[in-house]
Amino acid sequence: MNETAYKGFRLDEMEYQYNPRVSVPEYPELAKMRAAQARTVRDRAKSWLNVAYGSSPRELLDIYAADKPAGPVLVYIHGGYWRSLEPAMFSHVAAGANAHGLAVALAGYDLCPQVTVA
Repeated sequence: MNETAYKGFRLDEMEYQYNPRVSVPEYPELAKMRAAQARTVRDRAKSWLNVAYGSSPRELLDIYAADKPAGPVLVYIHGGYWRSLEPAMFSHVAAGANAHGLAVALAGYDLCPQVTVA
């Protein structure tokens, strides 16, 4: 992997910078903890799940209500290097924001290589 990918960086260097599975040794344990937290919130919170906002099967919102209507909304667009993950894996984000009066919309989107980053 000595091919230059972008602005002098090799492909393996880019992968290290953008992929926590490569650069964070404890990633598997952290991912398990995050998934458990997300499941707990997803199972208990007042929500509307998998609300379509586009024509693609991945263009979905998970919406978590705040206690008070007509308040501010936090729209969360997850990371994932444009190639993995989905809103259900980030439901735990809603808990803190909801506790401060914000409704939360977790956005899903099409991933690479089905689409390009551009």
